[in-house]
Amino acid sequence: MIIQQIRSATLKIRYNSIGFLVDPWLQDQGTGFSVNAFRPEMRGIRCPLEALPDTPENILEDVDYCLVTHLHFDHFSPDYLPADLKIIAQNKEDAKKLQQMGEVCSYVFEAPGEKCLYIAADTVYCAEVEQTIRKYHPEVLVLKGAIKRAPDYR
Repeated sequence: MIIQQIRSATLKIRYNSIGFLVDPWLQDQGTGFSVNAFRPEMRGIRCPLEALPDTPENILEDVDYCLVTHLHFDHFSPDYLPADLKIIAQNKEDAKKLQQMGEVCSYVFEAPGEKCLYIAADTVYCAEVEQTIRKYHPEVLVLKGAIKRAPDYR
């Protein structure tokens, strides 16, 4: 198993001789929208904030499947994907409308001779995450999470 973080939630994984691209946000740096940031110095800055480590073409090399955990802008940029790339979505609704937001899903990889891999999308540590860990006992976890708390507005 080889896991490479490309940017933000985007991962390139080689698992059991199969190439996966997870949450492909391949948009050019600074060409997306600007969020209404809490910090004034961040307002007006366009996403993505970081450049890709390589060209989208090179990143997509040896990718067999695209896994989409959910349809937030920073998890899926379809304009950069080849038309023949097999995309796996969390449900039929997302598969039909891969341009809108959906709920979040996670993936568990299991194969003979490989460590069990659990990828959790944008999440907080919750009962569903704990249940998945207890059920599959993954040896490798990729958690794209945060502390669940409100911003300090003092």
